[in-house]
Amino acid sequence: MEMMWRAISHPRLYRWARKFDEKSLFSFRFSGPDMIIIEPTNRCNIRCIMCGRTYFKTPQGDMDIKLYSKILDQIRIPLGIFHFGLGEPLLHPDIVEMIRIARRKGMHPSIITNGTILTPEMSRDLIRAGITSIGISLDAPTKKGFEYVRPGAHFETVVRNIADLVRIRAELEGEKPLIWVLAVPMMTNIRGFPELARMVKELGVDYFEVQRFELACQPGETDKIPGGLVEEDPFSEENRDVTIEVFKELDEFSIRENFEIKKPPPLGNLLYRSPFRCMMPYTYPVITWQGYLMPCFRFWDPREINMGSLCEKPFFTLWNGEPYRRFREALLSESPHPQCKSCRMFYGISQLWDEYAPVL
Repeated sequence: MEMMWRAISHPRLYRWARKFDEKSLFSFRFSGPDMIIIEPTNRCNIRCIMCGRTYFKTPQGDMDIKLYSKILDQIRIPLGIFHFGLGEPLLHPDIVEMIRIARRKGMHPSIITNGTILTPEMSRDLIRAGITSIGISLDAPTKKGFEYVRPGAHFETVVRNIADLVRIRAELEGEKPLIWVLAVPMMTNIRGFPELARMVKELGVDYFEVQRFELACQPGETDKIPGGLVEEDPFSEENRDVTIEVFKELDEFSIRENFEIKKPPPLGNLLYRSPFRCMMPYTYPVITWQGYLMPCFRFWDPREINMGSLCEKPFFTLWNGEPYRRFREALLSESPHPQCKSCRMFYGISQLWDEYAPVL
């Protein structure tokens, strides 16, 4: 039965089955997620130019560690727990204990951090607590480029912290955590990505990941974003030729140096449409620091939308609940939530990158 639930909850089979018996399909209980994103805190120590937290105000706070433990007890599935959100997870005073709790419960905890406070002491504590992977944001190979993207961060500090993390992992003689560097591409920094890839390989990280460029705002609200940032989108029709060339150079470097580089597709959903929809609401739920269950990492303000509070109801009651059912059903229509309609993931394009890349 569990395997059947996992199959039917996959968007491809889900959409296919819906054509035949929509009423009975929606009576199925959805299986557990493949991974959970937990926001330890939405407090942050820098103001990244592409982050919604910089422009849109939401109540700030830290997740209660008792709530964190309670949520993991309810899930009871050995899966990945990603700790990130609108804030910097290492600012949570109990982040090391959170990692320790997750490991005790059989989970695989990971963190994405801006790297500014990833001190050698913090690196040792996280590794000893059992963290399985750490991603550090580094968006340019130069001080000027990096600090333009992440005001308040210091290039030299983050680079030194990455090097120290790699060194400490070796000293502790373990294969974990997996260490990777991630970068948000924009037209002001994307041309430097080949040099950035060379730099992080020399630092000794396991791979380099180019993320998607997504402005965290509602459709029609780009006027709230500072002038010029909208035009920074490297995946727009106007800029995609530059992005494709950079990606080709990254591919060549990856093959030549035997170094893994992960990339999103350089085409937006208006240029290429997959018949399959985004899988986030089926596999990767988000839990805010207050305990609200959200359908995707593009939704961080529970005042806008949420699937219910884990302070009030158990995880699987909400996962299989009516709000989630309606959200998933709308995702299969041409009238989903506006945030979904404006997202490149709406048509599931990232799932087809490996098939489509050779055409470029």
